[in-house]
Amino acid sequence: MIRSIIFFCLFLLFGNLLVAQQEKEPVKAIEKMPRFPGCEDREDDQERKKCSEELMLRFLYKNLEYPQSAIDQKLEGTVILQFHIDEKGEIISPKVVKDIGSGCAEAALNVLDIMPTWIPGYQRGVPAKVLMTLPVRFKLAAKYKNKPKGKLKNKSKGR
Repeated sequence: MIRSIIFFCLFLLFGNLLVAQQEKEPVKAIEKMPRFPGCEDREDDQERKKCSEELMLRFLYKNLEYPQSAIDQKLEGTVILQFHIDEKGEIISPKVVKDIGSGCAEAALNVLDIMPTWIPGYQRGVPAKVLMTLPVRFKLAAKYKNKPKGKLKNKSKGR
């Protein structure tokens, strides 16, 4: 009888520690996902989500610089990044999951470096660290596609 009570107490103690450790891990399925800032005035959650996604994409493609070597090679494709949004909304631990080469992954990571602080995700009413995946599409403008490979001029960003 005493053994079973001790076992039960140990189970409760270590069970709570296990739950606490799991909560420190990044959350993949969460009640309220992190959002790019700028849409807090929207009343509806769906509107806020859509607005946030649009603002994030605008920010991404406004600040993304297509690497000259990728333009010269007429390289197109999708770089996939993963990162965490921590409890404060900061982007941490960015990594490249898929690279297409010629500096495209570095260009995508550079945009992550200058992104503003996000609105953090929430689990059970508490800010939570969330793992995010972001595909970044590199697609050449028509003016680059029709020219032969070689030295094509990238006129964006003052070039």
